[in-house]
Amino acid sequence: MTQKTLRARLVPLLLLCLWLWALPAVGMQCQDGELRRISRDVEKCCPKCILRAGGNNLCQGIEDHDCKCPSGHRCAEDSCLFCTKVPECAEGEELVRSGKIHYEFRCKPCEVGTYSSVKNGWCQNWTDCESSARVTVLQGNSTHDSRCGDPPNDVEQAVIAPSSLPTTILAILTAVAVFVLILLTFLLHFCIWTLKDKYFSADGRRRCRRCRPTPTTPPASSSQRRSTGTKPQRKSSPCCPSESTTRSAEGQGLVGTGS
Repeated sequence: MTQKTLRARLVPLLLLCLWLWALPAVGMQCQDGELRRISRDVEKCCPKCILRAGGNNLCQGIEDHDCKCPSGHRCAEDSCLFCTKVPECAEGEELVRSGKIHYEFRCKPCEVGTYSSVKNGWCQNWTDCESSARVTVLQGNSTHDSRCGDPPNDVEQAVIAPSSLPTTILAILTAVAVFVLILLTFLLHFCIWTLKDKYFSADGRRRCRRCRPTPTTPPASSSQRRSTGTKPQRKSSPCCPSESTTRSAEGQGLVGTGS
């Protein structure tokens, strides 16, 4: 079998496969009606709506509750005797219904892992890039799908790490706190050392403050001091030893040494 013959047989086979693959999508197209998305994963081809008389917003000759109301309206209760207008949902939201007999409609934000990129749409799941041996280049949000990319050549699959910004901020704050703690410790030791040097001597005794001696007798005039040749006695401060006491202590030390 030559290469040309093989190619001639493969081309019709590929065209047949493409036609079979596109046939369901062609069949879903409404020829004479309107294609409506009833829920997140359900689409339905509804006939063209011709409103009935009476102001209840019902389509004439249609009994299917999903198609009984015109576009932008839904059945207001279980028996669908009249229709109510539903709110228009923005991107990132989808329409939800509440109630069992009488229905209420509201717009609900898409849950985490889903998105809606059009108005009045339904939230769809993000594309799972890892399931197709690809990597997530950009994570999706409520209005956009995830973006996939090819993995690096040296690995089969890569996992995108979360943002390291919170970790960096925490590390910076921790370093600043440690620096402030060390600085406060140094200042505390410096203050203690300064106060100790001011009020205590090197041998651990408390330093006495310098006091001015106070006279024990009223001060005499200069003429009286010259005539008597005496000097007024002074009283030493309690915190400073007197000169006589100091000299006496030194004399006793000398006597003890000599003996």
